[in-house]
Amino acid sequence: MKITEAFGFNKKYISAERITSGHINDTYKILYSDNEKYILQRVNNKIFKNPEKIMHNIRLLNKAFCGADKIKVPCYIESDGKNYIIFNGSLWRMCPFINQTVSFNKFDNARLCQGFGSILGSFHKLTLGINTFVFHETISGFHNTAEIIERLFDYGKPVMHSGILKCAAQYSKTLMSAQKQQIVHNDAKCSNILFYKNSLEPAAIIDLDTVMPGLTAYDIGDAVRSSCTDGSEINTDKFIEFLKGYISGYGSINAQRCIYGTICITAELASRYIYDFLSGENYFKFQSGRMKLERFRELVLLAEHIEIRADELINIAETLNRQLGENI
Repeated sequence: MKITEAFGFNKKYISAERITSGHINDTYKILYSDNEKYILQRVNNKIFKNPEKIMHNIRLLNKAFCGADKIKVPCYIESDGKNYIIFNGSLWRMCPFINQTVSFNKFDNARLCQGFGSILGSFHKLTLGINTFVFHETISGFHNTAEIIERLFDYGKPVMHSGILKCAAQYSKTLMSAQKQQIVHNDAKCSNILFYKNSLEPAAIIDLDTVMPGLTAYDIGDAVRSSCTDGSEINTDKFIEFLKGYISGYGSINAQRCIYGTICITAELASRYIYDFLSGENYFKFQSGRMKLERFRELVLLAEHIEIRADELINIAETLNRQLGENI
């Protein structure tokens, strides 16, 4: 392949398999004759207007994580002093495939939730002291929940479940005024965690395009939303195991911000789906209109469910924090 040759590869190419689990970039798994596997991606420059900024952030993150023994992140192959190439007007990047690993769109056991919490907590602990000013904003206003929800109402179409969306917008404003920004993942859903197949221990955090300054409450919220829920309800057992993992990795958790972040990110994602459905923007390019509408309904019901149980869930988190936490 001409693209891989541009990275200096002279190996015998065998096959390429397209991976369609991501919404944004074009991703392929490349196999060579010596059974070496790599991930090749074309970054979507319609979503990421300045993809070089993404690679700048990733390089800084790689430096910060150098020597970390409990967590891996993708390390992209260098070409002419850069961790990417420009080919036919697009930015391409390539990294080794992490063998004997698997990812999950949903967790069917609490052990995976604890592993997820542990690796996310470790990620946040490692990024705690990183200078945010040297990182670029890769998508402007990416998790400005209030702005995203207000955009939906400004669109001029009637919106179902508007109460929880307005509630989430207010929670978002509270979080943004109360929590200091640090370097976070910003897309901390469970499918972006790799686990070793045999042990089911967490191996790596992937999909680093949105790594930039943000709120840990949103990362935690996205993790809880994606891994600790069954349909439109939160699973208490999974939630407890996630919290145990996170506290073991980071040292503590802010209970109220954890729940506010979960409500915010869930309502924000619901707003993205219904806006995509109404506007035809097609951000979620692999989903039909019906799927987008169904996903919106499921997410707003989940946000409502968490909001109703907020006091109970905060109490669970505070109890675990007292039992397991340490001062950070």
